[in-house]
Amino acid sequence: MAKTTKGKDIPDVEHPQDNVTQKTKETQIAGECIFCHTFRQIPYEDAFTIAQLRGITEQEAADDLATDMCRCKQGIDFRESKKRLENAAEFMHKIFAENDGAYQMSLCCLKAVDSGDIEKVTFKIGKFSYTIDKDTQAMIRVKTKYTDSQDAKF
Repeated sequence: MAKTTKGKDIPDVEHPQDNVTQKTKETQIAGECIFCHTFRQIPYEDAFTIAQLRGITEQEAADDLATDMCRCKQGIDFRESKKRLENAAEFMHKIFAENDGAYQMSLCCLKAVDSGDIEKVTFKIGKFSYTIDKDTQAMIRVKTKYTDSQDAKF
């Protein structure tokens, strides 16, 4: 029993939330930039959400977030490259919205060209040809060409 200021006894009230362990918004996790190894405090909820979406650990998510926020030269270049790749992937999704196989293949081609593993990729689906490469400013370029050829071979 708890006592009030007037000396009267009142019963203690148990709150259901007292028995629940929860991480609060103030809980932080240290994330490390993969390039310069600078540490940043990342909100645990952000790291947890990304970890759940990507199927990675909270620490890996925190490191990704720290890299995304870092101001080092490599971090900035990484963010710019990531943004270019996301924009190109969105463009390819619009083209191949109904053909998941072609979309997945185009993503692989985009990643290979962006990483520098392949200089240029050309593939043909139906009457369309697609060429993916980079220009002199390291921007990803996607060219489409429609060919309405009436050639017939027997």
